Amino acid sequence: MTTVLSHTEVQNETEDVVRKYATIIVKNIMSKIESNEKKREKATERKLKESETGVGVRSMRHWKATAGISFYYEENQKLLNELVHINRLTNFTENLHQDRYKFVEKYPFALSELLDRV
Repeated sequence: MTTVLSHTEVQNETEDVVRKYATIIVKNIMSKIESNEKKREKATERKLKESETGVGVRSMRHWKATAGISFYYEENQKLLNELVHINRLTNFTENLHQDRYKFVEKYPFALSELLDRV
């Protein structure tokens, strides 16, 4: 026999799971943010290199780089919003001094962007 849970009960259970696995989730999101930022920087360099000449601006490579820059920026904004939401649930930014959050030192860009939003 299955039990039907109300919306509130499902939400509470989901929040409990997020609290329980917050360190893993935060690490995964921060890793994605750092990766996206590196890709965005690479696309920016490619765009600048292509735009040195008038011919390069008309190339497909230039426009792919331009699209990549905006894509990775928007993706990072979504991921940062998710981190802010997780922080509202767990308040993990107040516990960054703990050993379980030692990994955040590997992700300086993601951490600084997050702390600017909190």
